[in-house]
Amino acid sequence: GYELPTEICYKLISDGIYQVWGLPNIGIDNPRVAVQVKDSSIQYISLKTYEDQFPKLKSLLIQKYGKPTNSKSEVVKTKVGASFNNEKLYWQGANVVMVLSRYSNDIETSSLTIMNETATEKALIDRDKSLKEAASKL
Repeated sequence: GYELPTEICYKLISDGIYQVWGLPNIGIDNPRVAVQVKDSSIQYISLKTYEDQFPKLKSLLIQKYGKPTNSKSEVVKTKVGASFNNEKLYWQGANVVMVLSRYSNDIETSSLTIMNETATEKALIDRDKSLKEAASKL
């Protein structure tokens, strides 16, 4: 049968985005990790898991980093009209922001995104520059 990797493995899955396996077990079921790399710098790390893992992930982050620096609650609706309260928690560091969302792209998935603010800002500036260059050619 298939065995999970015991050391870190990664695979390029699209432009600068890598799927990562073999991370240490932190007690979260079915973590799926992706890393966005731009100009040899990590722009963000995304961890997605089942929504029922949200309380565990929230508890782990509070134990490690303390209370969130900000929190927000927003209503999300499914395609069939059901409404859910999406809890979003933010931890702000010197150059890093972590965002934990109860619901990610759907109501069955929670996510943790860790963003390198410097790399993200540079990527946005580069994107705007590329768009302006493309527009000037029209």
